[in-house]
Amino acid sequence: MRQYAQLGDAITEAVSQYAFDVRNGLFPSPAEAYENPEDLLE
Repeated sequence: MRQYAQLGDAITEAVSQYAFDVRNGLFPSPAEAYENPEDLLE
């Protein structure tokens, strides 16, 4: 089978960084989130 890239380490690092950011309240920031329209909550 052809292997074009070995992404295991890159994926593991990306997921680890994402989890760290979420657990520490760094993601999502207000700039990275959408607000719900007021009428959606009615």
